[in-house]
Amino acid sequence: MSLQQVFDHLDANMSTYKTRLSDAVAIPSVSNSQETEHVEATRSVLEDYTRCLLESIGATVDMREIGDNQEYPPVIFATLGTSASKKTVLVYGHMDVQPAQMSDGWDTEPFAMTTIDGKMYGRGTTDDKGPVLAWINAIEAYQQENIPLPVNIKFVLEGMEESGDSGPLQDLILSEADGFFAGIDYTCISDNYWLGQNTPCITYGLRGIVYFHVNVKCAKKDLHSGVHGGVVYEGMAELCAILNSMVAPNGDITITGINRDVLPMTPEEEASYGPIDFNIDTYKSELGVTKLTHRTKAGILQHRWRYPSLSIHGIEGAFSDAGDKTVIPAEITGKFSIRLVPDMDPQKVTNLVKAHIRSFHNSTGSENEVTVSTTASAFSWLGDTSDANYTAGKRATVRVHHKAADLTREGGSIPITLTLQEATGASVMMLPIGSSDDGAHSQNEKLNVSNYLNGMKLLASYMYEVSQLAAGR
Repeated sequence: MSLQQVFDHLDANMSTYKTRLSDAVAIPSVSNSQETEHVEATRSVLEDYTRCLLESIGATVDMREIGDNQEYPPVIFATLGTSASKKTVLVYGHMDVQPAQMSDGWDTEPFAMTTIDGKMYGRGTTDDKGPVLAWINAIEAYQQENIPLPVNIKFVLEGMEESGDSGPLQDLILSEADGFFAGIDYTCISDNYWLGQNTPCITYGLRGIVYFHVNVKCAKKDLHSGVHGGVVYEGMAELCAILNSMVAPNGDITITGINRDVLPMTPEEEASYGPIDFNIDTYKSELGVTKLTHRTKAGILQHRWRYPSLSIHGIEGAFSDAGDKTVIPAEITGKFSIRLVPDMDPQKVTNLVKAHIRSFHNSTGSENEVTVSTTASAFSWLGDTSDANYTAGKRATVRVHHKAADLTREGGSIPITLTLQEATGASVMMLPIGSSDDGAHSQNEKLNVSNYLNGMKLLASYMYEVSQLAAGR
């Protein structure tokens, strides 16, 4: 009965929650921008907007500065409830966003939320302002109905996730393992999406990553291709050959030994792909492609989630402006990454990549200077879907959506997930509320009104189910 009161309250106050999200979207908190407006907005969305909301629901908020300078926005550590008789749930989220402007191809102003046909368009609606606000709204609904919150809550909310520079936060979290993070029973993160548009998901795995730069220097200055072409070992040609040597057109990584530590698939895992709600044609349509490297549902999902992949991202130092330029660049840098899966180790992968590139370079006869470096790395993460945290998530999903959640993994990397697990020693679960077609990081990012509302109910139910399991019910 009390949970139904919370649901009814959420239904009745949707206009407030939409306005709240609209206000958050209007703050252009672009974390990987050096523009003064965006730097100030990223700090403001945490110090002013989010802090105010958390304090309005009674949370004790501690603003933590991170890093060695003021380039980083603060991190919010907030606490709501300290009852020894209740479980404590840690909630992680971020309030920064990817860059966006109308000239990118948006149909509506990205920093002015627009609702059309039940879809709320705007940068940050689904990634990750909407899910963060869904937590706050769900907690507030309990309070305004005078129903005791079923659990203690702790928040970690940051403003650098989209910049790929959460390193200082990870250091802070680990330093607080015996402080702020002591006594946490479960961690819940809502910073990902359903696999499709119809069936809710619970995510229990993420791939890791190693990001590489391979630099090729062939001359002391740029050269005229008409004068010197054909007599020097051109760096661009060698770089392209190096990149091409590591991955086949079908996506197979051709680096010797790269799959040696990949965790073998069990019969149970193999069987788990069958029931998952995933339509290959819909997926191809969403991507705008006509053919995929694998033909079956299981094959596609396995190569998105549980096998490594190598992607080439770009070349720095090459001519890329409009028009023609007949130059042999003296120095160029290729950028690529490898997504890791259990039980791959970033350092082992780095060593294999360097050995492969060194061997390939030696085979060319070139005396160009070739160097390889890494700019980021993270282990993969895998949760235990049989523990109480996941049981609460499963029960909450059925209660709200009237169907079981698909248990999924993600191909992307969220390094903070593993850091939180290490610091708390507690189970981590990803409980998404957004749909696969939300377009996070893309043009016309959106969050369905129905997903926003049901997401609040899901999180309210999750807190309730945690308390029920703790009571043996």
